[in-house]
Order: sequence, then C-alpha cells, then structure tokens
Amino acid sequence: MDQGLLDWKGLDQPKFDRLVELLIYRMHRDSPGVRVEALDGRGGDGGIDIGVYVDAALSHVYQLKFFPEGMSGGHRQRREQVRKSYIRAAMLRPTRWTLVTPGNLTAQERRYVRGLAKNDRIVTAAMGRVELDHEISKWDDLQQAFTREPLLDALKSVGMASAALATPSDLHKQASAFGTRIDGRSAYWGTAVTIDGPNVTSVLHAKHPQAAELEPLLVELVADPAALHPDTRKQLDDFFGYGLGKKVALPSDAVASLKLTGPEWFAAEYARDVSIELHNPRQAMEQLDVELREIGDNNRVVSSWRGTVTGGGVGTSGSALLISVPGGIQLTFKLPTDASAGGRVNVARGPFDAGPRDTLRAFRLLHRIESRARFDLALNGRRVLRFTVNDGTYVAEGDAYWQQVADDLVVIERELDLDLRMPMELTGEQRIRIRSVRLLLDGRCVLVPGMSSAQATLTGTHDKDIETFLTEPEGILIIDGAFGFELDGTQISLPGVKVFHPRVRAANGSDALDQLRSGAGAGFVLHLEPVDQTPFRSFVSDRWTDDTAPLVPSPLEIPGFDEHPAIAAIVAEPAS
Repeated sequence: MDQGLLDWKGLDQPKFDRLVELLIYRMHRDSPGVRVEALDGRGGDGGIDIGVYVDAALSHVYQLKFFPEGMSGGHRQRREQVRKSYIRAAMLRPTRWTLVTPGNLTAQERRYVRGLAKNDRIVTAAMGRVELDHEISKWDDLQQAFTREPLLDALKSVGMASAALATPSDLHKQASAFGTRIDGRSAYWGTAVTIDGPNVTSVLHAKHPQAAELEPLLVELVADPAALHPDTRKQLDDFFGYGLGKKVALPSDAVASLKLTGPEWFAAEYARDVSIELHNPRQAMEQLDVELREIGDNNRVVSSWRGTVTGGGVGTSGSALLISVPGGIQLTFKLPTDASAGGRVNVARGPFDAGPRDTLRAFRLLHRIESRARFDLALNGRRVLRFTVNDGTYVAEGDAYWQQVADDLVVIERELDLDLRMPMELTGEQRIRIRSVRLLLDGRCVLVPGMSSAQATLTGTHDKDIETFLTEPEGILIIDGAFGFELDGTQISLPGVKVFHPRVRAANGSDALDQLRSGAGAGFVLHLEPVDQTPFRSFVSDRWTDDTAPLVPSPLEIPGFDEHPAIAAIVAEPAS
C-alpha cells in the first residue's frame, strides 16, 4: 500500500506528535510577528495541541488526533472527541482550526470537520497524509530524522551500521574515511571541505612546495564588463592589480565563463550559472612603526602623525599599503611596478575612533592634505617615500562643528584631568554645555542654559540690607555653585562657578518683608526673577583674570547654531 513520503500510520503517537509539532513550527516560523507554541498535557489543555499566535493574538489552532483508523465504522465515536476539542478551542476565538491525523480522512469525515464551525466564524479544515506529505517534502532533515531507525536496522543487517551516523564515533569514522578519499585525489593538493546543510565549501591548499609546477591548476575567469557595477569593477582592479580587498563578489550574470583546467578532479566549466566570490588570502602584516611627517621649508618636519599598518598587497600592477591614522582616517598607497607612472594616495574617512586630541589632529591632517602639503611616509623611522595629494576634497561641510567639539573637549580633558572619548552624536543641549564649560575654563562669562529664575530661602535675619533688597526694584544676585553634566557615561563637573544676574527682583518681596517684620520669616521661599527677562550668567572666579572688566557673557559661536537673543541685548547695554 502506498504510504507516501513517510509512513505516518506506522509511527507511534509520541513520534507522530513530535514530528507534526516540528513541521507546523517550520510552516510558520518565518512569518513576521508569529509565535508557535506546542502545548503538552493533551486532554487538559483546552483542546489546543498547537497554537499559532500573530502579534500575541491566537490565530490558528492545530488539533492533533492520532487516529490511524479514521473516524468511521467502529471508530465513529471519535467524532465526539473531535467535537469536544473543537468547542474548547472555539472558546478562545481563533480564526482557523485544523484537525491533524496520520491518515487521509474520507469525504464524509471532511464534511463533518467543515461543519463543526456552524455560526462561529471559524474556518475549519482537516490535514491528513496528503497534506502532511506535501509539507514534509520541503524538509529533508525531518524526513531523515524520523526514518533513521528502519535505515539503521537495514544497515546493521549488512554490516554497515556506522553509515547511519547513529553515534559520534560513527560520524568521525565516516568523515575520516571521506577525508581520506578526498585527500587521495592528488599527491600535491589537499582539499578542506566544510559542510553546512546543503552548502559545500572546498578550499584547496598545497601539500607540496612545488605543487603549482608539478600539478598546475589554471583558473580562467571572463567577466562581462557590461554586467558589472562600477564599484565592482573598481574592486576587481584593486584586487588583481594591487592585492587589495578581502573579497570581491561577482553575480552570476557578470560571469561570462569560468574554466578550471587541470586534472580530472579539478577540471570544470561554468557559464553564467555560477556566482563567484574571490577571496584574498591575506598574510599577517609585519609590525611597523608608521609616521606621517609634514615637510616644510628647507625639508624641515613641521608636524607628524603616528599610524598603523592595517593591510597591504601585491598584484599585477604593483603593490599597496593601507595605513590607519587615529581619528578615523585611512590612507591607501598604490605604488605601480613602473615607478615612472607615479603612485596614488587615496584618503578615506571613517567614524571617530579615538579621543578628542587624536580626532582634532586628524582634522588638522585633513586640512593639510587638502592644502597640498608635502609629506614623508616613514616606516620604522626610515623614509620610504615623499608624496603630495594633488586632488580631492577632504574637509566636509559639517567638519567645523565637530572640529570645534574636539577642540573644546581637548581643553576640558586637560584642565579637569579627564580621559574622554569623542562622541558619535550630540544633542543640542549637550553641545551647548560642552561649549559653556570650555569658555568658563578659558576665563569667560557665559549664559546659564535654561536658567531664567531662582529661589532663595530666608533664614529669618531682618536687617537694613535685606529690607533694601526686598523693597528696591532691582539688585545684584550672586550664587556659589557648580556646573556639571554627563557625556557618554563620564561625569564632567566644574567647581567654583559663580551664577549671577545684575538686575533681579523679588517677585514676592512684599510678602517676605511682612513675614520678616512679624518674626515669621525663617524658611520663607523667595522667588527671584530677572527684571529684563534675560538668563542668568556664570563665571569661574579664580579664572576671571580682570576684576575690573565687566562680566559680559561671551557668544558661544557654535557652527550652525543661532546665538541666544539675549546676547545682543546684553552686549548693547552701557557698562555699569
């Protein structure tokens, strides 16, 4: 009798349940927002064997019933079991309910299943051997996993039990034998094979130092230039010409032909039906001390930058060297075999990968490169070439902003003895705070961001000075404090800050005065606000170098930021 791809009726119930659970899981696992849950304790689980949830809502119930004989004739009573299971599931309001059995249901049995829903608005269906065969045909590993025991028995009967890979030692024995057969294909070339499901990767390596001469292997690749993306063409030129790049991928439509010439085990031909990845077998680069030296008049070194060799290569056109400079700069030197052709230096920029000082120096290097300065490249202290980059724009429009950030953080690091990283992004508030701290450290006066009022608590002291402050229309307020914020997990705190405003008034001064005169002023909260509605100012007293100069807040001068409108008004005020 035809059993299909797998003898479903020949399985016992535990194996049937486990296989169907795995199968249904794979049917739904790649759908977005879907979760599949197989529930144990059948009969007491509300009728649900497997629930499929879409965005946390129950969508589909699969009811597993191990009825090899069906639900007709002497097994007609099983229909009542199915009906009760459906009723329990329907209470949870799925949109679909499917009965799963190991055999094909008769037409009458299928009509019974479809009629269970009645007015429930639930789509009911049956899943038997035909549907199960269709789904499991997509998963070879599931078929093999659940047919191992009959295969193992058969192999044991002919003395080949290890071929079933039933134990770890069987796998080792078979793989070792396979490896020996592969190794025996050639006395000069070995093959390392990696298997990942249906994907097989072979990597050749020489077993003899003269393998290329004694058993030459020729690879002829013809690419279709019209099918190559310009970036891919450049990668190919660099790959073959200078040995650059870790790999280059060629899509199948770009491979006009690929011919492998050599012994029978190697020879093959392909045309537009194979995609290719060319890998560069990079060797470990020698540890070199790299220095870029800017050369001024009289061949004098005016500045220098340290770097690291990150790669290199040799190809048909010449050699190449890749150098990384802290701060996100990568330099690629291409040196043709024909020295008269002249070399080329490519400059690329990556993300900030260093501290503020190195980042600031990287910006300066970009400026010097763009200004056509002369440089020497020195390896281990010995000059190997002199170069000038004659074309290209390397200073971007937004660099002024980040260069100022780096400059500010260099000062903050030095003055506050901190070790900071260059941030990858900043909010507007963070940028203003960084700039404000820098200016305060420079001995400048700045506006206090976001501070437009203040509070003070009276001690109860009542004297002439207090009464004058509470009754006069304006006065000077000076508060001792600190200025601080957090940047990428590092707390930046500037002590000794004086917060002040030259023209404040007590909004509730008359109430405060009444409380003081009655003897109940202690603890009274005084609300202070600027008369001219301008923000409070701040400075650091031991960094303010000129005690006679007016405390006028400095503009922040952040590229791309508008100054606070109060700055212009304050600067225009006559000095008092």
